[in-house]
Amino acid sequence: MNGWLFLRIFNDDFLSNFFDDQSKLSCLGITKIEKGAFSGLVNLEILILDYTMRKEFLMKKDSFIDLINLKKLDLSSINILCFVPKTFNGLKNLEHVILNQIKLKSLNPKVFNELNNLKVLELNSSYISNIKNDAFCGLDGLEHLFLNENQIQKLIPNSFRHLNNLKKLFLHASKISHIENNAFDGLVCLEYLTLDLNYISSFKANVFYDLKNLKELNLCDNRINTLETYVFTGLINLENLVLRSNNLELLKAFVFSHLKNLKSLDISYNLISTIENNSFSGLINLEKLDLNNNKIETLNPYIFSELSKLKSMDLSRNRISTIEVNVFSELINLEDLNLSYNQLISLESKKLIGLDNLRTLKLCRNKISTIDDRAFDDLFNLEHLELNYNEIETLQNKLFVNLKSLKFLNLSYNKISTIEIDAFCGLNSLEILELERNNLKILYEKTFSDLKNLKKVCFHYNAISFLEDGLFNGLVNLEHIDFGSNNIRILKKNVLNGLINLKQLNLFYNRLGVLEDDELNKVFSLKCHYLVYCYLTYINLRRNNSLDNLVYTELSFLKIDLVDYLKKFSKNFKLLKALRLKNLSILDTDCFENLEQLEYLHIEATNSFILDQMKSDCFKGLKNLKYFKLEISKQNEVSSLNYESIIKIFKNIYLWCNDLSIKIEQKNGNYIEIKNGKTSDELFNELLKKTKIDCHFIEDYIRNSFISNL
Repeated sequence: MNGWLFLRIFNDDFLSNFFDDQSKLSCLGITKIEKGAFSGLVNLEILILDYTMRKEFLMKKDSFIDLINLKKLDLSSINILCFVPKTFNGLKNLEHVILNQIKLKSLNPKVFNELNNLKVLELNSSYISNIKNDAFCGLDGLEHLFLNENQIQKLIPNSFRHLNNLKKLFLHASKISHIENNAFDGLVCLEYLTLDLNYISSFKANVFYDLKNLKELNLCDNRINTLETYVFTGLINLENLVLRSNNLELLKAFVFSHLKNLKSLDISYNLISTIENNSFSGLINLEKLDLNNNKIETLNPYIFSELSKLKSMDLSRNRISTIEVNVFSELINLEDLNLSYNQLISLESKKLIGLDNLRTLKLCRNKISTIDDRAFDDLFNLEHLELNYNEIETLQNKLFVNLKSLKFLNLSYNKISTIEIDAFCGLNSLEILELERNNLKILYEKTFSDLKNLKKVCFHYNAISFLEDGLFNGLVNLEHIDFGSNNIRILKKNVLNGLINLKQLNLFYNRLGVLEDDELNKVFSLKCHYLVYCYLTYINLRRNNSLDNLVYTELSFLKIDLVDYLKKFSKNFKLLKALRLKNLSILDTDCFENLEQLEYLHIEATNSFILDQMKSDCFKGLKNLKYFKLEISKQNEVSSLNYESIIKIFKNIYLWCNDLSIKIEQKNGNYIEIKNGKTSDELFNELLKKTKIDCHFIEDYIRNSFISNL
C-alpha cells in the first residue's frame, strides 16, 4: 500500500493498523483514531474522512504522524470538540486542510503549530465563537483562510497574528458586530477581505490601518449607518470597495480621501440622500462608481470634479428630478452613465456638458416630457441612448443632430404622436431604432431618410394606419421592420421600395385587408422572413406563383388574375369564403378539396375546353358552396355550349354542395343560370358581415369595390 496517493474512508469502524489489507476499508462507524493507524501510507497525498465519526470525541496527538507526504486532509462534518496540541504532528508537507461543519467553538493556541507548509485552511460553519491569541501560530505560509458562517461576533486585537503571508481572508456571515483596532495586525500581505453579511454598524478610525496591500474589501449586507473620515486610512492599495446593501444615509466630505488607488466603489442599495461636497475627494483613479438604489434627490455642481478617470457611473433608481449645470462637467473619460428610474421631467441644454467621451446614456423610466433642442450637443461619441418609458409626445426637428456616432436609440413606451420631418437628421450611424408602444398614426415620406445605416426599426403597438409611398427610400441596409399590432389596412405601392437587404417584415395583428400583388412580389423577391399575412381578408394576386409564399389562415377573399394551371389549395386556405380565378385553362384534380368554407366560386376560363377536361371530382370538398359562376371568354368553333359537359359538371358539384346557385356565361351574352339559393349580391353582403367589413361588394369589380370602401 505504499503506492497509494488517495484514500477516502466512509463510516469505518475502528482504525488501528488496519491498512495491511485493502478489504478492511468497508467497516462501519469510526469511534477513534489511534497512533499508527495510517502506518505504511508514506506516499498518501489526499485523505478524506468526512462524515465518518458521529459521536463526540477528541483527536489525539500524532494521529496522522505516519502521513509524511500528505498534501490534503478533509475532516469535514466530523463531531470533533477540539484539537489537542500536536494533532497534526508530522504533516510537514500538508498544503490544504478542510475542517468545515465541525463543532470546534474555539480555536486554541498552537493547534496548527506544525503545519509550516499549509496554504489553505477551511473552517466554515464550525461554530467558532472565539479566536484566541496564537490560534494560527505556525501557519507562516498560509495564503487562504476561510472562516465563513461562524459565530465569531467580535474580532479582537491580534486575532490573525502570525499569518504574515495570508492573501485572502473570508469572514462571510459570521455574526460579527464589532471589530477592534489592531484586529488585522500582522496581515501585511492580505489582498482580499470579505466581511459581508455580518452585523457591523460602524467602524473605528484606522481599523484597517495595517492592511497596506489590501486590494479588495467587501462590506456589503451589513448594518453600516455611518462612515467616519479616517475609517479607510492605511488602505493605500485598495482597488475595489463594496459597501452595497447597508444603511448609509450620508456621505461625508473626504470619507474616501485615503483611497488613492481605488478603481471601483459600490455604494448601491443604501439610504443615501445627501452627498456632501468633496465626498469623492482623493479618488483620482476611480473608474467605476455605483450609487443605484438610494434616495438621492439632487447633485451639487462639481460633485464629481475629482473623478477625472471615471468610466462608468450608475445613478439609477434614485429620486433625481433635475440636473444642475456642471454636475458632470469634469467627467472627461466617462463612457457609461445610467440615470434610469429617476424623476427627471426635462432635459435642458448644457446639463450634459463635459461628457465628450460618453458612449452609453440611459434615461429610461423617468418622467421626461420635454427635451431642449441642444440637450445632446456635446455627446459627439454617444453610441447608445435609452429614452424609453418616458412621457415624450413630439420629436422636434434636429433633436439628435449632433449624435453623429449614435447606433442605438430606444424611444419606446412614450407618448410620441408626432415625428417632425427632420427629427432624425444627423443620425447617419444609427443601426437600431425602437419606437414601440407610442401614439404614432401616420408615417410620412422622408421621415427616416437620414438613417442610411439603419438595420432594424420597430413600430410595434402604435396606432399607425397610413404609410406613405417611399417611406423607406434609400434605406438599403434595413434588415428588420416590425409593424406588428397597428391599424394598417393597406400596404401601398412603393412602401417597400429599395429594401434590398430586408430579412424580416412583421405585419401581424393589423387590420390589413388588402394587399396588392406589386407589394407581394417585392417582399418575395427580397427573400425575407415575413410575418405578414395571417389576418388578411382580401388579396389580389396577378399570378398564382405567390401562393406558396403565404400563410392564409384568416383569408376570406382571394382573386388571382393569371392562373393558367391551378393546383390543389392547401389547408392554409381553410377559412376562404370567396374565390375568383381569371384566365383559367386547367383545373387540377381535387384542387378545392380543402376549401370546406368556400361559399362563392367564380371561374373565368379562357375557352370552353375547360368543360371537357374537368374531372368528376374536381369540386370535391366544397360542402358549403352557395354560388358558382363559370365565365367562358372564347368558344371553340361551337355555336352553342356543350350542354352534356355542363350537366356533368353540375352533377359533380351537387354531389358535394347544397343550396347552390349556378351561372354559366359567355362573353357574347349566352348563359345558363340555375338558381337554388341567394343571389351573388346577397351572398357577398352576408360574407362581408361575417368578416366585419362594412362595404358593398360588386361581383365583377371585386378589387376596386373592396378597396374604395375600406
